[in-house]
Amino acid sequence: MAHFYDLIAPYQSILLLEAPWVGFLVAVITFLQPNIALCGVLGISFGLLLLKLIQVSPYAHYRGTFLLNALLVGGYLGDLFVLDRKLVVLIFIFIGMTLLFSVVLNSYLAPSGLPILSLPFCVVALVIAASKHQLSNFSDASFYLNSDSLPTHFVLPLEIQQALRSIGTLFCVPDLRFGACLLGIVALYSPMTSIFFILGYGIGAEMEKFLSFSSFSESGIQSYGFNYALIFTAVAGRFLTPSPVSFLWGIFATGLGVLVTLACSAFLGVFHIPVLALPFNIILLLVLRTLHYTTPFRLTSWMGDSPEAALERSRFYWLRYRSGEVGVFCPVEGEWLIQQGFQGTWTHRGHWQHALDFVIQGDNQKTHKNQGIELTDYFAYDQPILAPISGVVTQVCSSLPDNPIGKVENQQNWGNFIIIRSSSGIYVTLAHLKQDSISVKSGDVVTAGQLIARCGNSGYSQEPHLHLQVQLTDLPGAYTIPFHLLNYKVGDQVVFNGVPSQGGKITPLNVNKILDRVLSFPIGQKLEWSLNQTNADPISVSFSHLLDEKSGRSYWTDGKSRLYYSKVGAQFYFYDLDGKKWSPIWDLLTAAPCVPMSFGDSLTYSDILPLSLTHGKIHRFFVLFLQFISSKLDSGSANYILNPIQLDIHGKVTIRGNLTHTYLKMDPLKGMVEFKVGERHYVRT
Repeated sequence: MAHFYDLIAPYQSILLLEAPWVGFLVAVITFLQPNIALCGVLGISFGLLLLKLIQVSPYAHYRGTFLLNALLVGGYLGDLFVLDRKLVVLIFIFIGMTLLFSVVLNSYLAPSGLPILSLPFCVVALVIAASKHQLSNFSDASFYLNSDSLPTHFVLPLEIQQALRSIGTLFCVPDLRFGACLLGIVALYSPMTSIFFILGYGIGAEMEKFLSFSSFSESGIQSYGFNYALIFTAVAGRFLTPSPVSFLWGIFATGLGVLVTLACSAFLGVFHIPVLALPFNIILLLVLRTLHYTTPFRLTSWMGDSPEAALERSRFYWLRYRSGEVGVFCPVEGEWLIQQGFQGTWTHRGHWQHALDFVIQGDNQKTHKNQGIELTDYFAYDQPILAPISGVVTQVCSSLPDNPIGKVENQQNWGNFIIIRSSSGIYVTLAHLKQDSISVKSGDVVTAGQLIARCGNSGYSQEPHLHLQVQLTDLPGAYTIPFHLLNYKVGDQVVFNGVPSQGGKITPLNVNKILDRVLSFPIGQKLEWSLNQTNADPISVSFSHLLDEKSGRSYWTDGKSRLYYSKVGAQFYFYDLDGKKWSPIWDLLTAAPCVPMSFGDSLTYSDILPLSLTHGKIHRFFVLFLQFISSKLDSGSANYILNPIQLDIHGKVTIRGNLTHTYLKMDPLKGMVEFKVGERHYVRT
């Protein structure tokens, strides 16, 4: 089965998709031109043989793209020459050359985070095209290839015929029938990809006519027009997070692709060498490298298996973490009041708008007792301050005196402060700390939740409070950037990621060691379940806990799907799902997408589920497409509410959800022991 997948995977990868059945169908329809199809299969087979001979790891970065290039090289040779024993030897030689170029190009591009795409094919194909007329011992295939004519009762405009043949040329199969079937298969799996293909080709063709009408010809656009379709699709819907901005980038990149194509055509045409996929490779690498250095947040973190999947994952991530890209833990204990929030009333303005001021409000609805004349009257004064992130202390100031009530320090605005750098390179500042209360020094390594200082009234501070901000440098008072707090409560409502509003009271969510322990799993652990459904016999189901060797991510699998999870502080959550729909592992996600690892008499919280679980395929496509053109990722979202969370008389924790009547039970010793989604009831065996 693994070898079969290796054979069909390149066919789907060329289309920027990851669906095995798409690869299989595309491989089948290439036999509309048997000579090209057989040479393509030989190319992949020889590629697999070479990988095995040199003992390349199945997880090598260039393995998949090398096989893709091997398919193209084999197909290109099949387009030029008739398959015989001599051509078999030639295919093997050029596949070896393709492997060499794949390894070398990967060594240069991979450190920069760039893919090798089909560059090895382009280089090898240029060699083949340049030496074609010298290979006189090989039979020309131009008279051997079957006609690609449609039945006489099908009359298509010339532009559509050109487009279909050009899309077919993507696989070195310039066949009208193949192009039509290929576009239909893509539309069945990913309507958005087929739309992007058509738009990209159309935009490129119109731009080419506008720029250089004299150079536009039927044979020319048929041989290289697929570059426009690929450029637009890759930029607008695959490598960039799908959005109106990615759409504009796609148009811009396609325009550049036209210029590069015309230049390549003029230069290579002198030597009777085709343009091939050079424009696509050149433009995409330029765009990716540029965005990597200028606006990396536009590059998608999840390639997914289609633009729809990339957009849904972006939506899922944004809805969960919409309050900011940087998350920090609450730097305090107990209940605190947000005296000033983002874009606050007094000082959190302009370049310093993303900051929070913490104070403690007593039962008297004031921040102090008595008359509030002394520092010790204030509830926040001398309270412990915790590290909001794990990292390295870069700067400390601890010697400034605390201001008496009624006075402020105008020269040393930040007072006593600590600046901590995280492993991701962002800096967190804690300011207005108590004199000589800081217990760390520059260069110390701290962990989130560690006691590092006490709340004071130093610097520009009218009463004891804590100032928290996130910035990109370690300069005191640097411009702030958006962030959010992790794992806190507002009353009984748990907030996993959010920015508290000014005047709101928050309480950090403490990690319960029992839940933390039962939700920690060794690699290789298996959970056996009995699935009980109405009017059906029980079914045995097994979940395995494994580690993704490519990414290092932990996941649960039932053999059909993978459910990836992580833990952040007091939050255990599932964040990604791959595989077949429907499988039992989907029910586990539905039962509890997030689990707060804390006990409470009446805790509630909200979460969302992927559209794949809550919408049909057609409905999901239209929702995602509307989100793509409007950039409103919250439209059509599915809110998920669970409550309450408490220990029962047997010490079990039960999480109930209001969506399809779900619940999950966890035992302090065994962990997850039971969950239910609708009529499907799973019991641990």
